[in-house]
Formats: sequence, structure tokens, C-alpha cells
Amino acid sequence: MTTAWGGRGGAAAGIPEALAGALNRFDGAGDQIRARYVGRDRVVRVLQLAAVCRENVLLLGRPGTAKTDLVAAFGRQLEEAVVFHALLSRFSEPAELFGPVDVAAFKRNHYRVSTDGMLPAAHFAILDEIFQGSGAILNTLLSILGERRFHNGADGRGTVPLVVLVGTANDLPSDPALEAFTDRFLLRVRVAPVAADHFDDLLAVGAGIEQQRLDLILEEQRRSRAAGAGGAAGSAGPAGSPGFGARPYRASRGDRSAGFTLDDLDQITAAVSEVDVAKVHDPYRALVHELLRQGVELSDRRIVLGLKLIRAAALLDHRLRARPADLWPLAHFWTDEGDEPLVAEAVRAVVAEDGGDPGMPGVSARMLALRAADYFRAFQAGDFSPGTVDDTLKRLSHLRRTIEDHHPSAREEREEISVLIRKVQTYYNPAGPGPGAANPSAHGSP
Repeated sequence: MTTAWGGRGGAAAGIPEALAGALNRFDGAGDQIRARYVGRDRVVRVLQLAAVCRENVLLLGRPGTAKTDLVAAFGRQLEEAVVFHALLSRFSEPAELFGPVDVAAFKRNHYRVSTDGMLPAAHFAILDEIFQGSGAILNTLLSILGERRFHNGADGRGTVPLVVLVGTANDLPSDPALEAFTDRFLLRVRVAPVAADHFDDLLAVGAGIEQQRLDLILEEQRRSRAAGAGGAAGSAGPAGSPGFGARPYRASRGDRSAGFTLDDLDQITAAVSEVDVAKVHDPYRALVHELLRQGVELSDRRIVLGLKLIRAAALLDHRLRARPADLWPLAHFWTDEGDEPLVAEAVRAVVAEDGGDPGMPGVSARMLALRAADYFRAFQAGDFSPGTVDDTLKRLSHLRRTIEDHHPSAREEREEISVLIRKVQTYYNPAGPGPGAANPSAHGSP
């Protein structure tokens, strides 16, 4: 039986091997996206959290910050995932999202729409300028966002395979009539340009991505000319493109994390309820009470769902017991834009008391090194299995990259983590658990 603060049992045990494998593959998928999109670690983490929790995300910011492309690339990391994208305007028709009328059925006096290749058939959906949609579109989206169900005429209401719907906009709408719709997006992330802090990396990575895009466009145009199609508008984009237009994108082997499937994601989602959150009861209650005292608008629904976010954050850190540092997602569950700084600061204070979260701005290099030491101690107390070795190397490597990105002058802390990485690498042993010959591994030596 699941209790609010306990979990459904099994928390005392370690992560099961099958679940650990799924989490490792999910980590790999996230790492691929982080490597491609400079300065977007936090956005990727929130997308991973939303996917596990089956929640929706708002990405807020000016155009030109790769919001749409990043989400599409994230969706393509899953085998067989279908990604849908549309740009909404005041003139958008519901058929552009949900499908045209099924003419054959209509001739039989049976009203339904054909959803093949449309949003109701997608696993990941990206709707740019989402608040520009008409009332008919937004009302239909409500049940998809909240219940993952779509009412298709005489066919009735059916479940959709949607994992995450991401809406993008410059800002939240001020129209009170849109409050119920906006509230269906539990997580909100403000996406700002990164050139000021990551200019060289942005140019280096961005130039490569742009060249890939041009090569793919040229290849597709040549194919169209050869087939006599003349590059018909509206065709599905080339492999690796974000899938623009009202078209799904089915992942190809070339641009996804090897072996990560929708079944893996389902397994991770099912394990969220297993996480024991007893140790965060008091910090969470104190945080919510303090925010409410300061006038922050938090509905009962958001407070309840906040607990699910905490559980998922712990699980994505490969733990079945939550700790106060796992409250980091709550920095993104604010309702009113004016409350964003206050909520972020309150969450940061709670998380900092538990050593800080590596993904949160403001965490010192010393805190990151201490977190690495904690990971290494936990590793030493484990079974030294290949999966544990690989998992620990990934965590330590991520902490070292964070120091390199945000604290480039912290050479001492970087070297401390590098030493721990070298020690863990000595435990690669094809013959079984225990110290063995060092293996350079995919994580690399410093």
C-alpha cells in the first residue's frame, strides 16, 4: 500500500538491477542532449523529471534560444517515440493539431477525426506560442494535459500515449480566463540566451549543429528532386531535424541514446511511488508554509504534485529515499511570475542546507566536491558491480563538468573529483566485482 510519506515498500533495498539499467540509459540520453545544447543542463533535467512524472512543462523566453529544437531532440532519444510540433496563432484550426475529419466515417454518419500523425498519437508534443491558440484548441487540450485523454466524436474518450507536452511562450498570459489552462503546466523554466556566459562553446557547438542541419536539408532536397517531388512542402523533415510542421518524428538509430525505450521510461515512472519521502516531510511542510505565509500562490493540487516531483528527483539520482536536496524541482512549480524569484530563493535555501544541488546556480565548487566525496563513500559501501561502477563514474563526471562550466578557477576541487574518478575506474574487472585492471571507459580520464 502506498502512503503519502512512506512509499510502496522496497525502499530499504537498493535500486533493482533492471531499474538501475533503465536509469543509466536515461542518464545517457540526457547526457547526449546536454552535450549538444550549451548551458541547458537545467532545462534537460526538468524535461527528464517531467517525462518520469508524466507532467507538462512551460518554457518561457524570447525566440532564438533553441527551446523547440531541444525538446524535439529530447523526444528523439526514445526508441519509436513520435514527436509532434506545431506553431499556434489566432488563426490555427483544431484540425491542425487533432486531425482532419474522417471523411469515410462521416459518410456513414459517424463523426470522428483521423488522429494518425497528429497530437493525440504523439509521445512528445511541442506547441510554440501555446497561449495564442483559440478557445476550441485550448479547451480540447485541457483533458489531454490533465488526464491524457482525447474525446474523438462518436468514438468517445480514449487514452493518448502522450508522455510530455511542452508549451513555449514569451511570458505567461495575463488573462484570468487562461488560469485553469496554465495551471495544467506544473513545471515552468525560463530559458535565457547563453552567449554572455558560454560564447566560445556556443559558437563551437552551434556551428557544428548548423552545418549538420544544412547537410540534411541538401540531402533531402536532392532526394526530392530525384523523385520528382519538387520538395513538396509539409513533408517530414530529414533525420535529425526537429520535425517542424504538424508531423510526427519517429526516432532513427543515428540520433538517439542506444537502447533507451518507452518501456524503460514506463519502468522508471512506475518506481516513483517506491521512493520513501519520510525525511523530507518536515522540510517540505516548512517550505510550503513559508511560501504561503509570504503570499505565494500555490494551489492544493500543486502542493500534492510537488511530492511526486520530490520522489522523482530522488529516483533520478538513483535513490529510493528522498533527502532535502531533492526539493530542487520546486523552484519550478510557481504559479505567478512575480513569485518566481521568491520561490527559487526559498528552495535554494532548503537545498543548500543539505549540501546543495549540483544543477542549481550558486552551488559552490567546495559543495560539489563534498557531494562527490559522498558518492564515492556510497560506492565503497556497495558491491562494486559493473553497473555500480558505471553509475558512480557518471555522477562524478557530471560533477566535474559542472565545476568546469561554472567554477573554471576551482582547480583544487576539480582535481579532487578527478582523483575519485581514477579510483573508481580501477574497479572495472571483467572477471566480476572487485578491484581490477583500470579501464579508460567512456567517461574518460582527466
